[in-house]
Amino acid sequence: ARRQFQQEGELSGMNAELSGRNAQLASEKEENQIKAQALIRLKDEQRTQALQASQETARFLAAAAHDLRQPMFGLGLALEAMQRALDSGDTGEAARLTALSIRSARTMATTFNAVLDLSRLESGFVAPVPSHFDLDDLLREVAADLGAFAHSRQVELRLRLPATPITVFSDRQMVSRIVRNLVSNGIKYARRDAPRGAFVLIGAVRLQTRVRIDVMDN
Repeated sequence: ARRQFQQEGELSGMNAELSGRNAQLASEKEENQIKAQALIRLKDEQRTQALQASQETARFLAAAAHDLRQPMFGLGLALEAMQRALDSGDTGEAARLTALSIRSARTMATTFNAVLDLSRLESGFVAPVPSHFDLDDLLREVAADLGAFAHSRQVELRLRLPATPITVFSDRQMVSRIVRNLVSNGIKYARRDAPRGAFVLIGAVRLQTRVRIDVMDN
């Protein structure tokens, strides 16, 4: 009876030990499943982030191509008009078109530099470089550079600037890109069936401590 009691005690202890091991194995299995699910979610998140980064890069390149297309189109029109002016002996018009071509070439160079800065943009190393500049000159420059494009789309560009010059403190290149994008989009989507014709208005409004730039189409 004593031996039987001892054997039953040993069997009970072994059963308890086996139950504990089974519970531990079940816990480890559950933990491994949680880790596997976490790894799957992490991979999905990384895949999603990589896809978003690729889409953002594609959008940036599309925007850069859009920025390049307008001055290239304007440069082509200016060069064709310059050739006609030279053939007819109109040196004054040829000189004006030369200046316009130079501005278009500078605009393209600026945009090319922006495309080359793509890696720095993604890494966050591109920062605004503010300086004082004449906003009137910038807006007139944008209107002159996009004038040929507007004329080709039968859109009138209008400037509405204050009587006195406006000096602002900002990043001139970034402001120029923003205004050019807005104006070129206004030219592209202006209504040509309007009673008064298609137009895009570029204006600047002096506020107390700021300047508001307006780009409005019909």
